[in-house]
Amino acid sequence: MNKSVIVAGGLDPSGGAGLASDIKVCAFFNVYPLPVLTALTYQNSTEFFGFEVLKLQQVETQLKSILDYYSIEVAKIGLTGRGEILDLLVSTFYKKGIKTVLDPVLKTSTKGKVSDNALVDSITQNAGKIYLITPNIPEAKELTKLNSENQQELGELLKNKGFKNILIKGGHLKKPYDLLLSDEEKIVFKGERIETENSRGTGCALSSAIASNLASGKTLKEAIAISKNYLTEAMRHNYKLGNPPYPLNLLLR
Repeated sequence: MNKSVIVAGGLDPSGGAGLASDIKVCAFFNVYPLPVLTALTYQNSTEFFGFEVLKLQQVETQLKSILDYYSIEVAKIGLTGRGEILDLLVSTFYKKGIKTVLDPVLKTSTKGKVSDNALVDSITQNAGKIYLITPNIPEAKELTKLNSENQQELGELLKNKGFKNILIKGGHLKKPYDLLLSDEEKIVFKGERIETENSRGTGCALSSAIASNLASGKTLKEAIAISKNYLTEAMRHNYKLGNPPYPLNLLLR
């Protein structure tokens, strides 16, 4: 374990998403996680009670404590809650030459809103500084203001906003597939519909897995393919805690 990845996001006390999920994913891929807390959420798999975003200075101080101490090539950003937090993270990583993988969390799986009005604008304004963005279809629709289920159409609009690499996740579709649009190519990653109650935190896990594999030297195409296969296995493994939707078995044990 000689590679490090910053995972910036919220704390989910039920352990099914956010930093708890990120850390488990990094551990599975033998990458050292450097967690940066952005927000506290109050939720479990079925209910959302609220959230609080940390002060900008608190996030900034966390970054200062690790950026010059570790060798870091990749960072994953999840829940930020406010546009100014996202601005800080993305601009800091960009200046340091760190590749940013952004999972644009706007709502929780229990439909709790975890973003201020400035966050969507901040995401698009920072498009050129983000290496990979991984929205699902509802998130892509909100980022583009387009009411469409067409991944190609949504991806092209995001490309026009300046994003370099866009992975539009199609888990909401009857025949799920993910679409990668980049400067070099368009790639379809076919999936399969898995009937399971182990489905919470998929977005967090996928983006963290991609970041971990990028840090380990994989190409973007390789990192996505490996991460999707891993996520499928994590959904297949039974891990029944609390009430459904149950958390993913991210350690595959």
